[in-house]
Amino acid sequence: MSACPTFPWYQSYRRAVLAEDLISALSAIQQRLCEPELEPSEREALVTAARFLHLIEVVELRAA
Repeated sequence: MSACPTFPWYQSYRRAVLAEDLISALSAIQQRLCEPELEPSEREALVTAARFLHLIEVVELRAA
């Protein structure tokens, strides 16, 4: 099995793309949380999702 080449710039690129995806996801969650007809269970699920995304940010983006 051959070793895969590593590119230092790829990690930065991957983190940038991940950051954009996280921002988009968190923005969508924030919009949904502002909807008045949101059920309490839906609100709880969205808050849990936002916390999970924050965990991904901490682990993935700040580990640089």
